[in-house]
Amino acid sequence: MNKWLTQRAELLRSAKSLIDARKSADQALSDGDRAHLKSVEDQIGELDRKIDAARDGVKALIDGGTGTSDLVLGLSALPQVPQNLLAAIPQVQLASPPTYHYLRQTVRTSNAAVVAAGAEKPVSPMALSEIDGRLRVIAHLSEPIGVYTLQDVATLAGFVRGELNWGLFTALEQQVISGDGTGENMTSLVHTSGVLAQAYGADLLGTLRSAITKVESTGFTPAVIALSPADWETIETSQTSGSGEYLFASSPVDRAARKVWGVQVALSTALPAGKAVLLSRDTVALYTDGRIAYDLDKSQGFSTNEVVARLEGRWDLAVQRPSGILAIDTARGG
Repeated sequence: MNKWLTQRAELLRSAKSLIDARKSADQALSDGDRAHLKSVEDQIGELDRKIDAARDGVKALIDGGTGTSDLVLGLSALPQVPQNLLAAIPQVQLASPPTYHYLRQTVRTSNAAVVAAGAEKPVSPMALSEIDGRLRVIAHLSEPIGVYTLQDVATLAGFVRGELNWGLFTALEQQVISGDGTGENMTSLVHTSGVLAQAYGADLLGTLRSAITKVESTGFTPAVIALSPADWETIETSQTSGSGEYLFASSPVDRAARKVWGVQVALSTALPAGKAVLLSRDTVALYTDGRIAYDLDKSQGFSTNEVVARLEGRWDLAVQRPSGILAIDTARGG
């Protein structure tokens, strides 16, 4: 297994090196780059299957009573159409979790100007606040599952883990978008002080364009717009008021790349009705310990020969530049 872990780490390093090189040169990924990254992704997926089989084979875990499988997270997202908002947010692995500190920009004013020789130079305020953060645990359990059922149905273990994984990241995305900062909840994008707002205009496409203009006017570069599937459908099925023809062919929408007005769109079922979020580059990150822990335990189901699966991870949202983030109303009165 160590060999597979080493190979996985090397693949991740090569992919990250390529992405970083393109970012540093301010270059888009070529078709060849994307093909290489897709190959890396496929190879990592195959290695993960081998690692999972070695780490948490169902029978070995059951026989041991309790077992744990820690999957080390790699790249948060390869450069392709993001399947959800989380895939568009950089993840930062902490060296010494669970607490951390980061700087949040609260003021951004440029007073740069022509200055005569010997004259005093203008000052541009860029106030920074130190924010204390800590990782929050997100977890859930399966219902009790019969040991023999797990052993006899070859695909059941993968199904259970897949469903737990889906639920875990759905809950994480809900925290990123809507967490109110109370108790163990994260302080989400829309609840962070300093985040801007965009009211609904004449129509959805126009509203999104106004949101893009708002962040570009303050010097930010829009990175992604999170939309609900319903709002994306509204955009794709927009029709003319006269003939009723679809506007798609001549609209500012690129379905293949899932972009609107040239900005990447990520679909999210965690968004409240009538709401969208625009993120600019270098404005937000997810801090994590880099692990997702998967456990099977039969201690509570010994007399019935059942096990319970648990999946959990730790994350926290860090909004570094709130003025580059917009909460958008996608409907009147939203």
